Amino acid sequence: RIRNAAEQFSEPGISIWPNPYHSGELRVLFPQKFQTSHTMVSLSDYRGMLLFSERYPDGNWRMRLENLPPGMYVMRFSDNNYTETVRFWKQ
Repeated sequence: RIRNAAEQFSEPGISIWPNPYHSGELRVLFPQKFQTSHTMVSLSDYRGMLLFSERYPDGNWRMRLENLPPGMYVMRFSDNNYTETVRFWKQ
C-alpha cells in the first residue's frame, strides 16, 4: 500500500537506528499502526535474497546483526493492512 501525502505527514513512519549500522543492537520503532500481533519483519540483502522473516508483536524490534557483511539491506514490515520498506547500511 502506498501512503498518500496526508497519511505520510499525519503519522511518522518506521524509525531505524543506527543507520548506518556497525555493531550492537539495530533498533526499530514501529508506528502505532504496526503495533499488533500480526506484524512481520523480514530482512533481505540488496539482491532481494531473504535472510529471515519473523513476527514481532510489541512494536519495538531489536537485533544484533554484526555477522552481516557490509552492504545495503532492506527491511519489510507488514501486517494485515500495511506494508512499509526501510533500507539501512551495514558498515
